[in-house]
Amino acid sequence: MQTPVISMANLSVAFFGRTVLNGIDLEIPGNSITIIIGPSGSGKTTLLRAVNRLNEEFAGCSSSGTIWIEVSGTMADIYADLHLSKLRRVAGMVFQSPNVFPLSIRKNLLAPLKVMHSLSRSQRHERMEQALKEAELWDEVRDRLDDSALTLSGGQQQRLCLARALALSPRILLLDEPTASLDVRSAAKIEELLMKLKERYTILAVSHSIRQVKHIADRAVILSAGQMIKTLERRELETPGLLEGLVDEIF
Repeated sequence: MQTPVISMANLSVAFFGRTVLNGIDLEIPGNSITIIIGPSGSGKTTLLRAVNRLNEEFAGCSSSGTIWIEVSGTMADIYADLHLSKLRRVAGMVFQSPNVFPLSIRKNLLAPLKVMHSLSRSQRHERMEQALKEAELWDEVRDRLDDSALTLSGGQQQRLCLARALALSPRILLLDEPTASLDVRSAAKIEELLMKLKERYTILAVSHSIRQVKHIADRAVILSAGQMIKTLERRELETPGLLEGLVDEIF
């Protein structure tokens, strides 16, 4: 495997003393889509949130082990080497249900960019346009940027959330079931978009869809009861019946 962009060593996470993840060792290669799958309660979202320390926002959380991510060519310890605000710009997250701000489409992009004080007003607007283009949303909203983001369809709102993450120039995209709340057509558009985005970003996602895993994943990580059971590379995902057999056994 190529040099990892994310590396976890003996990662464990508990809430109020109940272990959710136990001793995870995992490396995620760059410019690829890695999808975490497993039964409900297996720790998938907790593993995803660990990368940008979002678990710590929840009461009773305790973590041990180490996570490194690649930043500017160097592996950085997310606990010791990176300020939390910097980490969450490097590792941007998109949630299962679109969480657009009840503001205009324009302000949904410009609001997070204002935290980057090094950017001028014109640079923020350039970054906004570029992010909307990367999310393949620009042509659909360029003439309605001052409309409420809530007027967008579900699929458009999800792409807006993705654009909001992209605007901060992340290295990593963390996606928690990004198509689960969408119709088939909107989900297919998001999947097609992710296949393009992996050329520039490292994507770590959670999914319940075996079809989606087989369609877009370069690698699948299978969790059960907080432990990593197996990883499958692309060639194994293309083996007829292999993934389905493991899912039937584990789930």
